Amino acid sequence: MDEQAYKCSNKVIVQCLTSSDDNLINEVLKLSDVCSNNLSLKRTEIKALMCDGLINILIAKSDSGGQVLGYILFYSHYSTWVGESTVIKHVVTIQQNKSIAKQLVDETLNIGKKLGISRFDVFTDDKWLKQVLHELRFDNLSLKEEWDCYSLHV
Repeated sequence: MDEQAYKCSNKVIVQCLTSSDDNLINEVLKLSDVCSNNLSLKRTEIKALMCDGLINILIAKSDSGGQVLGYILFYSHYSTWVGESTVIKHVVTIQQNKSIAKQLVDETLNIGKKLGISRFDVFTDDKWLKQVLHELRFDNLSLKEEWDCYSLHV
């Protein structure tokens, strides 16, 4: 994935995290702890998974001070039933900020579309994130499939 920065609003920049961004990886881990999101990965594991291209992380940071305001962790998945998809594993923002979450999800969708991916899945039981996914027109598969899964086909 390219090391690009995307200006999403006048105060937030979304950019791809790289395995060489030690300070930003540490900020992601701190944010995960503060927001009680069990990322359950160590810095070395994140770096190795990113180097191998197995996970991608986008971060949202303040345009003014560069403070990390949120992140999204996603990866590619292949199923014989539905083909290739992107699984969004973690969406974490300061104070469950829906606007920042939408920006992170939107940019993930843009990246996936450029790669030819048309299905995006999110497994979550966070009420605030479910509201964001509903606003972005993700389908709630929980009613059909007995797990907290939301899916979007583009």
